[in-house]
Amino acid sequence: MRISGALERVGLSFDDLRRLRAIGRRDDGSKTSDEGLTRSELAEAMDESASQALRAVRPLEKLGWVERSESGTFVLTESGAFLIDQAEGLAEAAAQKWFADTSTDPAQVTTALGGLRSHRIATS
Repeated sequence: MRISGALERVGLSFDDLRRLRAIGRRDDGSKTSDEGLTRSELAEAMDESASQALRAVRPLEKLGWVERSESGTFVLTESGAFLIDQAEGLAEAAAQKWFADTSTDPAQVTTALGGLRSHRIATS
């Protein structure tokens, strides 16, 4: 099963999972404070415009996975945090199966993606 298919079982797209993770964690992997992320911080984390970030996060708010703080930042709810835990477990299992089925080394993929990210940053 593909990662996206596994996530769809819980009603989540891969981008939704990335968005929820961005709201719930900082770049260094630490949890965000109760202050959450601003629209521009979320847009930067998702590599999209601020208006795209706002449009994409609205359904997550309606589902109760994200809420706005008094200052207007996006904050992960308890149900959003629970969903991330569940979805990451499904995605990890699907990824492990894909790596095993294709005989692909995860370290090589990580290295290649790191190189692409470095190239994108250097050219932007």
